[in-house]
This record gives sequence, structure tokens and C-alpha cells, in this order.
Amino acid sequence: MMKTKTPTIPKSENERLLLSFDHIWIVYVLRLYSDRENPLSKKEISMKVVELTGLGRNNSVERTIARHITQLECMSNYFAGGDNKQNIGEVVFRVLGGRIRVVDGRPMKYWFEPILEKGDVSMICAAIESNRYLSREEKDYLISHESAVCSYMEGVTAARLPHKPGKKKSGNVLPSADSVTLMKIATIQYAIKKKLMLKVVPGAYSQDKGKIVFGPKSDKESFLNPYAFICQNGQFYLIVTHEGYDNPTHYRVDRMFSVEIAEHKTSKGCVPRKRDDIPLVLQRFFEHGKFNAGKYTAAYPLMAYTCDDGMEQCSFLCHADAASVAIDHFGVDVNMEATDDDGYVKFSVFADYENVKMFCTQQCMIVTALSPEKLRKDVRDTLRDAIERTDKSVN
Repeated sequence: MMKTKTPTIPKSENERLLLSFDHIWIVYVLRLYSDRENPLSKKEISMKVVELTGLGRNNSVERTIARHITQLECMSNYFAGGDNKQNIGEVVFRVLGGRIRVVDGRPMKYWFEPILEKGDVSMICAAIESNRYLSREEKDYLISHESAVCSYMEGVTAARLPHKPGKKKSGNVLPSADSVTLMKIATIQYAIKKKLMLKVVPGAYSQDKGKIVFGPKSDKESFLNPYAFICQNGQFYLIVTHEGYDNPTHYRVDRMFSVEIAEHKTSKGCVPRKRDDIPLVLQRFFEHGKFNAGKYTAAYPLMAYTCDDGMEQCSFLCHADAASVAIDHFGVDVNMEATDDDGYVKFSVFADYENVKMFCTQQCMIVTALSPEKLRKDVRDTLRDAIERTDKSVN
């Protein structure tokens, strides 16, 4: 008896169209639903594509998705290669806005690594020009990756993008001379997202024979509950509470000598420590799960940094044992000179004049304005006026 062949049901136009763009659906699913901590298997990707497109689930769809995800992952690998296929990987990297990464295991899982992580663009806009503690390598990294995101509109040819800077194996060097800021930020954001505690060693700036030195403030480590990360006035701040306390405080990220995920030992080994719940005193700054930086800074003012067209070359004397105050205010890119009097250090800064005048006035007990002459006069007049106003209010 002759077997009758089951007639093939022709695919609809929509189904043919959707299956023709499986690569796009794969990238869309991975960009939307995956990250380093949450990779997806081929089966999970297929199910999500079926769900989004409305196609019936069948082996043909799953096989097609599986084949195409392997192709995408291979093309992404060209980006990190060292042969003539590298340019192909670069083009794929730019067109996709990132690359497909694979996590070994059974089953193999995939995740999408974007050119720019979430929040990077706002960080770039706020920090590239104003932040004084990003290293040159870090600025180049951020600028090049931001340019890569927009390059398809400008017709820019593919050029090798630098890898994210890594910490150099050197001594207690300045943050601006070592690529550590981005690593600190990544650790902090991960801890906030996963609700983990941080182990932090505060850092301090000092001067040694006219050179700026950055090192640990003490040997004591601080265990912190991190709740929010903000960028204000070109500086990065971490909002925390100390272990065992509910009162909030903020840390300048550039003033942290080291930042690690805190761990504790269990019978199964070392595991990350969970942070405390948000204390009542901080809950008022969270609205629908998001931290209101403006409301917080209104209650707990952060350091202001102004910079406009009034940039001038200025100099002042500062007590040697308080040099970190000037370094903290004007950054590490300042000129320092040892004076005949070991008790003082001469600073030369190119900064906003009003900012320098305000600093010299507020720190008059440890700082003496030198040049230009109008700076000496303006500081002297401001201090005299303040004394006169005080005398009148007392009388």
C-alpha cells in the first residue's frame, strides 16, 4: 500500500518574514533579557523569540535559532582575535552595539555585552570634562566607546576600540596615574544591584618633597551598606551606612583606596555578605525604588566644584600638614613646590578664579593667597567685611 505524503502547509508571509530576521530577534532578546549574571540558553532564547513573534513552537524554529546564535557568537569572537578577521568582528560589534558572549557549561548560555553599560553615557557626559580623577586611559576608553555608539551616523570606518583599563600592579599611586576608577564604579554598582556589603579602605592625599602621594588613610577597613551611587559636580559619591549604624554618610569614590565585595566564611567557603535593609532615615530619599539625588544633596550638601570662563593661573601657600585639603579641592593635576619653610607648600593652579577665591577665604587659617595681586586683595577684603559684619551683629 502506497503511503500518502502529508502535504506541506505553506508558511504565511509574516512567518517567512519573521524567520528571515532571526538574527535580529536573537540580538533583541539578549539585549533585553540577558546580562553577565543572567545568561540564556538556546532553548530559552527560542522560547522568547516564539513568544515575541507569535510563531508556533516547532523544531524548525529552535534549530534555526540555535544555528544563528552560534554564528553571531563566532562573529563576535572575531573582535577579540588577532587575525585578519578582526575587522569583521569590529564591524559586527559596532552594528550590533555590542557582542554576544558565551558562558561555558551544559547547556551553553549566552548574554549580550553592550559597548556601553547602563549609565555609562550619563557618566561620560558628567565626568569627561569635569572629573579630575579619571585617568587619561579611562577618558580615552569612555570617549572612544561613546563615539563608537554614534559612529554609524557619521560614516566612521571601523577602528580598534581599546579594552576597559585594568588596575596596574604598582604601588600606592594616584588614581589619575592608575586605571582604578572604572573598576571601583563597577564593583559599587554590582554591590548595590545585588544588595551586598562592601569592604572599603579609605584613602588620603599627602605631599612628600613636593610630590603628591595617595595611600591608605589607615590600616583599618570599613564595612559599608551601599544604597545609591550618584554623580554630582563631576564627582562620584557612594551613599552608605556603616555596619551597625543607621545614620547615612557619603564617600567620594576617588578617595577610596580600595573597594571589594565583603565576604564571610561559612561551611561551604567564603560567600558575599548581604547588606542591611534601607534604614528609615534614608527611605525618604527613595521614590518608587529610585534614589532622589537632588533631595539627598539638599539635606546633606556635597562638595561643589565650579568651572566657567573665568579660568586663571593662581597660587597660594598651604600648611604642609593640610595639603590634602587643597589637593582634594583642585585635583591632583596641580603644581606643588616645597618652600624654604618646611611648614608650607606652594600650590599653582589653573582654575576658576571665583572658586580659588572662595577656597582661600574659607581656608584662611591654613591658606595664604599669593597671586595674582587681585586675589590677595579680594581675599583680604572679603575677610575684613566678614569681621565687620560680625562686629556689628555683636554690638
